[in-house]
Amino acid sequence: MCCSAFVHPEGFTMARKPRTPHPEPQTLGITEAAAYLGVSRDTVRRRIADGDLPAHRLGPKLIRINVADLDHLRRPIPTAAGGAA
Repeated sequence: MCCSAFVHPEGFTMARKPRTPHPEPQTLGITEAAAYLGVSRDTVRRRIADGDLPAHRLGPKLIRINVADLDHLRRPIPTAAGGAA
């Protein structure tokens, strides 16, 4: 028997749905955001407190940060030639 079916105890077969891969998370917690940026958790918290990094609180403790906001926080350093480093 194939692994994509389940045999019910009463004898009939039930087809299983194919598994789909989970999409990449669009939000991260403080620890994950710090690892993503390569900085400390305190730095992420400071950027949130300063208003430089938007974040959302879910419940009394959970803080989530959009990955797009983390990417926006990273900005290239201009060089003398006018391009990005």
